[in-house]
Amino acid sequence: MIPLGDSPFLQELKFTTNGIRGVANVDLTPYTCTRIGQAIGTYLKKGASVVLCTDYRTSGPMIKSALISGLLSSGVSVSDAGHVPTPALQKFIKDSARFSMGLIITASHNPPEFNGIKVIDSDGIEIPPKKEDDIEKAYKNWKADADLPSWEKTGVFNNESGVINHYVKNIMHNTNINKDNAHKIHVIVDPGNGVTCSYIQNLLDCLGVKYTTIFDTPDGRFPNRVSEPTPESLQVLSRKVVEEGASFGIGFDGDGDRAIFVDNNGIFHWGDESFAVILDDLLETYKNWVVTPVSSSVLVEDVVKAHGAKLEWTKVGSITVSRRMLELDAIIAGEENGGIFYKPHQPVRDGGMALALIVGVLTRQSCEMTSLFKALPKYFLHKETIQVKQKDKEKIISRVKDAVKGETVLTLDGVKVFKDGGSVLIRPSGTEPKFRSFADGKTKEIAEQLSKWGIDLIKQASKD
Repeated sequence: MIPLGDSPFLQELKFTTNGIRGVANVDLTPYTCTRIGQAIGTYLKKGASVVLCTDYRTSGPMIKSALISGLLSSGVSVSDAGHVPTPALQKFIKDSARFSMGLIITASHNPPEFNGIKVIDSDGIEIPPKKEDDIEKAYKNWKADADLPSWEKTGVFNNESGVINHYVKNIMHNTNINKDNAHKIHVIVDPGNGVTCSYIQNLLDCLGVKYTTIFDTPDGRFPNRVSEPTPESLQVLSRKVVEEGASFGIGFDGDGDRAIFVDNNGIFHWGDESFAVILDDLLETYKNWVVTPVSSSVLVEDVVKAHGAKLEWTKVGSITVSRRMLELDAIIAGEENGGIFYKPHQPVRDGGMALALIVGVLTRQSCEMTSLFKALPKYFLHKETIQVKQKDKEKIISRVKDAVKGETVLTLDGVKVFKDGGSVLIRPSGTEPKFRSFADGKTKEIAEQLSKWGIDLIKQASKD
């Protein structure tokens, strides 16, 4: 954590796994966001260029204006792409090759009072930790009197158009759809009033499917459901799928990089299940590396092994998954939270691409979605959370590692124990004084038992 600087209005700056996050006008004030813009400008040097966008959160214009001021005052030029989903800007940054960096003003799945800044590198992937550290140092050390260029060397501002069209065009370029069957597909789409509203009907028209949309009016207050797609928040979507006799439903998170699917019976499926459906189709021909974080179910491993492909577990975090994909030259990755990474399009999680991939599977196999899920090995999931003291996290994880010696484990990120035909991931929260015990098993009872066993290990490790 960077200490407070020389102003009572300046907030601390810390990058998390999702960039910079905080409550608007409390953590992310105009003063602080201007300073963040100047810190990024100082890091990039004068003459660089940045493209940025926002989701529909009500605090977006305030934060964007402050960031732009900070960047321009540092001699960095800025292009404003408007309201654009995260993966659309990522694709544009990489393909245009015109920008040193991209900034996405969003808090993704967080409540409406939050906002944030995702910092994207010139390759379209979130910046690595070393660059985060450099920006934090520039934020801490920046001095107004010394660092500002003269008026004629400030940055140039302009508006950027065409980002959405470029995004949709490239999804379609990387989609394998049986067009003769596309019109038979009826999709219920729930953007949750988020930034997916900006393009989703355009994409659905291109896919050639029939569709019905709900909660499709842009509104950064998220009046109809929380922006995180969960079994509870997608209940209206599930009911609508059944009422309409639709092929499936899809719900997006606030910035459009993750998507969760509901089958034709209205049943909610976690992201590693829809990932497994995509894999089960793709791995008929692709036999190389598949990447997934330790938070995913053993289901993913089962499907990969059944097709003779190779699985790489990683730490939790989309940037880690993306970078490992590139290192292994893997074309596919997925997360249990609904992130699908498809390298022929781009190696980042992308809700629009996930939709196109599922439509492709359904049109080529000409079947109901429920049959695709039923064809997979069945696993049940169970999650439990326990409060701990923040200062005890390292001690607890060390003791849990000692307690599971002799078991089959992964210790990349927390402790993942493979046990009783399933697994349990014991992992501390990155932002709260909590541990989570996330289990999957062949029966509901096994999943619950494994999750409770994980909680018991944490309790034992917490004792003095």
